[in-house]
Amino acid sequence: MELVHSATLVHDDVLDGSPLRRGRPTVVASGGRLVATATGDLLFSRAFAELAGSNSVAAVRVLSRASSELATGS
Repeated sequence: MELVHSATLVHDDVLDGSPLRRGRPTVVASGGRLVATATGDLLFSRAFAELAGSNSVAAVRVLSRASSELATGS
């Protein structure tokens, strides 16, 4: 879940154009929009990869549903 949380923060900073998070430069401020978007996407994909390695279909379903709800604002 920490990977997903980090991914959402990086993507949120991209959308907001935030220069700082907790007093430190954001990924978008340091590397630009493309780098920050790719970083957030990588964090999401790593979260799914970690769960897939656990062989827990239920856990993958939970993360998939949560990710879909984040994307749609549900």
